Amino acid sequence: MTIVFYDALHVIGALMLFAGLGGLAALALSGNPTHKARVPFVALHGIGLLVLLVAGFGAIARLSVGFPGWVIAKIVLWLFLGASLTLFKKKPQAGGMLLIVVLLVGLAAAFIGNYKPF
Repeated sequence: MTIVFYDALHVIGALMLFAGLGGLAALALSGNPTHKARVPFVALHGIGLLVLLVAGFGAIARLSVGFPGWVIAKIVLWLFLGASLTLFKKKPQAGGMLLIVVLLVGLAAAFIGNYKPF
């Protein structure tokens, strides 16, 4: 598979991840979200994380770059974005601030992926 395929898959995974996080933030800000209302957004978040992981490692293998600093930084940011699901559940009153934080983390991941600063 080509690098373009992995890049497109990576973008799709990012869209799924942030759609799930945005939905969870909206539910958290709405007051008392039920478990049933959270399920589609949690699923979208998890599937997006998986697609990001597979596409990212596929692109790394295709580029034959190994594990430079920027790859490790993106893995750490991926772990934070995965753990952010727990923050939305434990601190629903901070949903708006958490959404801003995860969007900034996503922006940092995009910057690191595009410019590979280290």
